[in-house]
Amino acid sequence: IQMTSQEGHTWRLIVDYVDEMRSKINAGCLHLESWQVASYTLSLIFLVLYILDLAASEKGVVERIRARMFYILRSLPWVHRRLNEDLARAKKELEEEVHSNDVTRDFYKFIPERGLGRDEIRAEAELYRAMGRNRKEIVSERKTDAVVHEISALFGGTNPRDSHSFSGCRKMESEIVRMSLSLFHGGSTSIGVVVPSSAESLLVALSSARSLSARQSIIHPTVLASAAAAPALFHSAKLLGLRVKVVPSKRDGTLEAATLKRFITSETALIFVSAPNHSTGTCDPIDSIAKVALRYHIPLHVDCSLGGLILPFIELCDYGFDYGHDFRLPGVTSISIDLSRFSACPSSCALTLFRDEQMMKAAVFPLAEWPGGMYSSPSLSDCLDGSAVAAVWTTLLSTGKSGFMEITQKVVESTKKLATLLAEIDGITVLGSADTVMVAFETEKPYDIYHIIEAMRSKGWPLHPLVSPPAARFNMSISLARDDVVDAFLDDLDTTLVHLRNNPHLGESSASRAFHQLIATAADRWLVRELATERALAHYSVPLPPDNRKSLRFSVEGRKLSMVSDLMERRKEMTKE
Repeated sequence: IQMTSQEGHTWRLIVDYVDEMRSKINAGCLHLESWQVASYTLSLIFLVLYILDLAASEKGVVERIRARMFYILRSLPWVHRRLNEDLARAKKELEEEVHSNDVTRDFYKFIPERGLGRDEIRAEAELYRAMGRNRKEIVSERKTDAVVHEISALFGGTNPRDSHSFSGCRKMESEIVRMSLSLFHGGSTSIGVVVPSSAESLLVALSSARSLSARQSIIHPTVLASAAAAPALFHSAKLLGLRVKVVPSKRDGTLEAATLKRFITSETALIFVSAPNHSTGTCDPIDSIAKVALRYHIPLHVDCSLGGLILPFIELCDYGFDYGHDFRLPGVTSISIDLSRFSACPSSCALTLFRDEQMMKAAVFPLAEWPGGMYSSPSLSDCLDGSAVAAVWTTLLSTGKSGFMEITQKVVESTKKLATLLAEIDGITVLGSADTVMVAFETEKPYDIYHIIEAMRSKGWPLHPLVSPPAARFNMSISLARDDVVDAFLDDLDTTLVHLRNNPHLGESSASRAFHQLIATAADRWLVRELATERALAHYSVPLPPDNRKSLRFSVEGRKLSMVSDLMERRKEMTKE
């Protein structure tokens, strides 16, 4: 290949420039010794690598600088003192919110000296059950409930992970996996594991991706996901030391394949998609994202924890749309399913399914140096509740495909009906597709969405807030999937909207609105994390009763203060007799 005169002239200019720069560098380093040149070179290399690492991390350089500035600001004495006062006040308010349904604020703080009787325990349990019970939630008695509880009781105290002692329960677990794989079109080499919760199902999938990335010498494995993904994803990633890169999404929280492609790097260990997501209940375009994952040889995880077994049966019900969410897509490598949501299973149980055994092997933790011999576990829990496994197994067999199709039709039809009627209300806009198990909607003035949520909650409706964008979401459970319940919800909502129209100042003075605006707009995210931490701790707080009487510092037969008075009255009656 002959080079033209113009190209040859360009290359000569480049060579001359490089030679000139080399001469200047050598002249500038004449006074340096060899060890100094080597140390300066290594320092420059490490500095460049550090800057590149910062640029590729979850928190960018600007965000890190901002966080450091806020940390210094919080360290100032007067700022620190003011923050502590505000957090103490917020802590008290959060405790009041958590215990708002507990009228007596009377707690068991000691184990009873003598065991309580069956009637006493049952009476206490009924009181606890009534606390905050959603009066709109209709408890449906299905014909399979009796047999589920019966079989579940037979396997109480068993552990399917101990295959020698509880072989039958182990067989149940493997059959649950195989039946679920058939629904999600797994092949003969597909495999899975039963875990206690949907959070752990994500942990298992991420553990597999991390192990596979280590084999490829990826130093900082990164997960690509939408901000609308399950919160358990971010928690599991933190536990495993994985980075989560939040990819910009559409308003309904779904990802786009073209946008996702721009964020793929050599550090990408997993692509995480939702079917549906936890923000608006909309499914990501998994078919197009699966093509991207397959092209770049990146594992793709599909999170079905919100919908459970709804999606496979939506397809069987022939609603006219295909989500493309399972192993029929070549790029899908793992799927997580929550069996306790819309699978009618009474116990908390979830699944992680893998396309092949190699993915599963990467998730298994083997220990060869244990003094007790060989040890291995496919999940974080080395012990699994056999009664929960038996309940899931019985539910799948007793409900059957026809039963699950009936459940799916009720849930989907109720969801679509609610979304359609909400869209007809002036000032309300439905977010997302609203065609699976969730309806999300936002409002326009004069309606404040957070005041609406607060008012509807006071009427017993399970309405939950969204911060970005400001909206509300309604999860359609099996017991709520009824026409009369949907109509009752809309009637209460209409009453709330009329009240807001007549009193527009209520939305502006809403404490809930101020709180959620703080969460959305706070520049220092440390404050939001601190409030979230206090909210978690409030679950285990033991505040004083409303009348501020001091609780007993000792126990009377281990009973609560409210029970002591009843006990004294009984003893007086016995003495009179």
